[in-house]
Amino acid sequence: MFILTTNAIERVEQAIKDRPGRVNQCLYFGLPPSDLRKLYLERYLTPYEKNGLDLDHLVRQTERAGICSCASNRK
Repeated sequence: MFILTTNAIERVEQAIKDRPGRVNQCLYFGLPPSDLRKLYLERYLTPYEKNGLDLDHLVRQTERAGICSCASNRK
């Protein structure tokens, strides 16, 4: 079994995604809902001081973002 993951299927080379036997099934998971984004943010912000941080505001700001977007912006 081989599992290919991507955030941008349109950028995967056609020779890989359209060749019979290479990719047999594509599953689209979509963007995470607000409650899941909040869990992601809570997890990634765990080691940092959060006094005064409006987590609900951050969740609203990440409405069109996936976990990769949130994680890649960490310092």
